[in-house]
Amino acid sequence: MLGPDETELQGQWTKVEGKIIADSVCDRIAALVSDHLIGIGERRSGWKTLFQDPVDGRFWERVHSQSELH
Repeated sequence: MLGPDETELQGQWTKVEGKIIADSVCDRIAALVSDHLIGIGERRSGWKTLFQDPVDGRFWERVHSQSELH
């Protein structure tokens, strides 16, 4: 779940021995997207997705800021 004081979650990806590794925030975002947040829509490019929290109605935007690692 998302706390009422949370407004931004920023995960980091790192390259270790040729592999891309997600941190715990990335793992939390993935869990929220798959199990909690409701998908509203996404840009055609696929790099930005809008979600809504069903508990409090807040909107969340997922942006892939480290696109060079994808």
